[in-house]
Amino acid sequence: MWRSTARLPCDSESILNETIILSSPHSAYHVASAVEVTNMAALPQEIVDHIIDLVQDTSTLRACSLACHSWAYRSQSQLHRRVRLDCQGDLKLGHYDTTAITQLTHQLILTFPTRPGFPTDLWWDVISKFTNVQRLTLREACWTYTDEEKLSFSSLFNRVTSLKLQRCQYQNLSNFLDFISVFPSLRELELDEITWDRDSDTEMLPSQLPGRGLRRLIIAGNGLAFVAPVGRWLKALQGDKLREFTLSWENTAPGGEKALKSLLESLSSCLVHLDINTEAFSMSELETIVGLRTLTLGKLFLIEDYGPEVHPEIEQISNILSHSDLRGFSQLILSCVVAGRAIHSLFVIDNALSQKRFPGLSHVVIEVQDTLQRNGVHRKILDALPGRMPSLAERGILSMKCGTLSWMCKGRVQAS
Repeated sequence: MWRSTARLPCDSESILNETIILSSPHSAYHVASAVEVTNMAALPQEIVDHIIDLVQDTSTLRACSLACHSWAYRSQSQLHRRVRLDCQGDLKLGHYDTTAITQLTHQLILTFPTRPGFPTDLWWDVISKFTNVQRLTLREACWTYTDEEKLSFSSLFNRVTSLKLQRCQYQNLSNFLDFISVFPSLRELELDEITWDRDSDTEMLPSQLPGRGLRRLIIAGNGLAFVAPVGRWLKALQGDKLREFTLSWENTAPGGEKALKSLLESLSSCLVHLDINTEAFSMSELETIVGLRTLTLGKLFLIEDYGPEVHPEIEQISNILSHSDLRGFSQLILSCVVAGRAIHSLFVIDNALSQKRFPGLSHVVIEVQDTLQRNGVHRKILDALPGRMPSLAERGILSMKCGTLSWMCKGRVQAS
């Protein structure tokens, strides 16, 4: 599918203002015909860059890279910016054997072998080819290394600012921190289903702690065992730079609320953005986070069994907002799973977020999921929501989403 005007203006600025959406295997032809030029090389470079940025498929990018010299570098750069390699199968690196290509890669996703007998040094041969990577994802990566190798890794990974570890297993907290230490420039860390071989709750922390520059932490999956040790690590760092914390658990286990409380206490003096999607979270934890600016709460289950009464989860949020010292609070996002009339409870949030108490509040988003997925119900819910939160709507800071519809601050319903 692609869209362009029938005839585009000739000047560069006007062409740049036109939107060309390309997602067809044969879009290279449409690129040329859309701008109505017979010599693509004559296009100004900013036009070339703009068009290639909008290309959605690899076939067109490859075609653009062969079209002419002025198109080659930008299309190759876009084509190889994000590379995914599965080391579980037979590696076919092909053109990644040349640094001319691998230096274009800014995001690398590697899945490591789990089968026995796989040469453990092969992953090093692969990853050492990509010297310009800034965002790195490692899946099922479980290995140890010598001090000499550690120095080599630190040199190779000194550009990596964002690291995601998915389904990785470590012996203990020390082994995990030893691994993190090879990323000296790390700013963002995502931990998804990380597990320990043994208990790390009472383990001594190393004298040289990694992660001094960490600004954003994301914990996902259902591995509760590592939350408390990670909290001890962050507390030892004194959280001097960490500003944003995202937690997403689909399931909870015994001790989850206690572990989360300990973790949030470790971050209470520095946390600015908090995104929570777990049943283990208690709203009372907000009282310890004095500098919070934005809060996202996901998966609030609101059911209509409570009749005309205020839903307990909403009432708890309202009470905390009414009594917490969140003077700089600027944004609240609530994601609600709703059945029937339970949405009426939101009026207490409207009362709690008064302009007098939160003068800096600039954005409130209510995301509603109707559990019955009934056709025609979404618009009715949206029509009713502004009446439940009138003061926020009046201040022009309220947005709501339900299904494919969204209600904007000015009060109109539109398809998103």
